[in-house]
Amino acid sequence: MRGFTSKETLLAVMVVALAGAAIFFVSRSLQGKELARGDVDSMRKIYLSLALYESEENGWMPTNLLMARDRMPEDAVYLSSGDPFVSASGPFPVEPGLPSWRLESPVRISFSYLYSFVEAGKTQAKPWYELKFDPTVGLLADEWQGKVSAAGGFQAKVSGVVLRLNTDGALFSHDRGETGLGNVQDLFFTH
Repeated sequence: MRGFTSKETLLAVMVVALAGAAIFFVSRSLQGKELARGDVDSMRKIYLSLALYESEENGWMPTNLLMARDRMPEDAVYLSSGDPFVSASGPFPVEPGLPSWRLESPVRISFSYLYSFVEAGKTQAKPWYELKFDPTVGLLADEWQGKVSAAGGFQAKVSGVVLRLNTDGALFSHDRGETGLGNVQDLFFTH
């Protein structure tokens, strides 16, 4: 009986290493998709709380997500899995895409909300009542799914995927180049 040659042993080790690497990368990809699915579920819950607010307030939408919090009091719903500022201490900006906005929140809100940008005067020229009924426009956005630069705090640069829930409730995602946090075009208007 003869043993394995060094070439056969090396080949077997390489096959096992390649299989292990493939399994590792597939599992990481699935983990990322699972985290994104959790964020989509959170965005859908927020969308429902906004619809409930609008229904109870005779068609008026809240100007920020904090105003609708009593309809969705579960604080974890407002956190994106990719938000690097989740562990920071508050108070927090009520809109992560507008960190210098005057309103603050006792809880971290990771998702950007179109109406906050309308209120801050940082959107396109269309008025809210036109934006609200355009199904290609985003209502909620999660810009934390891509890459966030390590330095810069709220001046961080972000790139990669943006998840968005449009005004009609449809999910939309797209890739973007490197840009600053709160880029209105990337968050709400890219088709």
